[in-house]
Amino acid sequence: MADGLPELLQQLESIDPQVRGTAALGLARLNDPRAPQALADTINDLPNLLHYPYTLAVQALIAMGDRALPVVAPLLQSPDPITRTRAWLVLRSVVQKRPGVGPWQALWLSLGRYAPEGDAASRAAAAEQWRVWVEQNAGSG
Repeated sequence: MADGLPELLQQLESIDPQVRGTAALGLARLNDPRAPQALADTINDLPNLLHYPYTLAVQALIAMGDRALPVVAPLLQSPDPITRTRAWLVLRSVVQKRPGVGPWQALWLSLGRYAPEGDAASRAAAAEQWRVWVEQNAGSG
């Protein structure tokens, strides 16, 4: 169990995305407090080729719920459109499941209409609104 933790942490630094992604998933399965950040760091590793844009990290982050939001919100401003798309999928999936959030469309509109493929200025403004919302509603991890 925890005996393999040093090896998992070392594997997070691998150049092989399969090794990195599997190590991050291992941390999540051990409920290690470093797991959310490790999964966010490997969000593009191990894509599900039949279900774009899902990856093992995306699925694990969604399963984590609110704990994932503080590490995923900054990815909304990534220069990589695929990273933004995956981060948005996690954030949207987790927030939509939260009790008391209300209608998704109204929340999305009120927080700037974030779109991963939107223009940089609009995207940045909306991403900042989501970052603040996450900080106020999901804590800091």
